[in-house]
Amino acid sequence: MLAFEAVTRRFGARRALDGVTFRLAPGTLTALVGPNGAGKTTLLRLAATLDEPTSGRVTVEGATGAAARRRVGWLGAEPALYDDLTVRENLAFVAGFHGRAGGVEEAAARFGVTPLLDARARGLSRGERQRVALARATLAGDLLLLDEPTTALDAEGADAALRALVEMRGERTLLAATHDPALVAKADRVLRLDGGRLS
Repeated sequence: MLAFEAVTRRFGARRALDGVTFRLAPGTLTALVGPNGAGKTTLLRLAATLDEPTSGRVTVEGATGAAARRRVGWLGAEPALYDDLTVRENLAFVAGFHGRAGGVEEAAARFGVTPLLDARARGLSRGERQRVALARATLAGDLLLLDEPTTALDAEGADAALRALVEMRGERTLLAATHDPALVAKADRVLRLDGGRLS
């Protein structure tokens, strides 16, 4: 599903990633762990085709660039929603683009945002925005790339989000950068990144 082949990403003299190689099997949940500054977000951005490697190759089901991007659902560190749109409109926009227009209600229910569907995104709390952004990411591609998916959620919300993500294993491939031990415990595989290298 996702393959990194000897991937290095430099920012000036600093190597954020240094010769990273791995493959993710389809239908698995992988936790990406490591200290702050280890390169986790850089790795996710490369996987999402939001950035390009300095050297090496990143492919999603053998594709690169725009073809790979169409297969990706992305949740960044900030849940960037369209504030002037309702929750339903935010979800429907992504679902329509990815041919999943019929999945909006299911995604909303999965992450507990059904009561918010007609609310404007600008009025949501931080935790509500995170749950909507999670639902939106699942309406995109078959590879879900999630940067700290349970951040900003209270204990109940984090548990519900984790259950939803675990339930998606098998139908989607998930890679989540996380410091959440509960998510790590549920993962099929753990990738440990430190100083830009996998250990």
